[in-house]
Amino acid sequence: MELVAIDGLSVTEAATALGITPLLARVRLHRARVRMAEGLAEAVPVDIERFVQQPSETLS
Repeated sequence: MELVAIDGLSVTEAATALGITPLLARVRLHRARVRMAEGLAEAVPVDIERFVQQPSETLS
């Protein structure tokens, strides 16, 4: 995740650097993002309703 998010590499470039296939790199990146989101959700409880736009608030 660091190679993509911090270092700015594409998934394909990160895969090459790690010596794995781009498909495996995408899977690992997805799993890392899920784990990070779950960890953040536990560490920082947020009232998600504050950030979700209600149907009546949508633009016409």
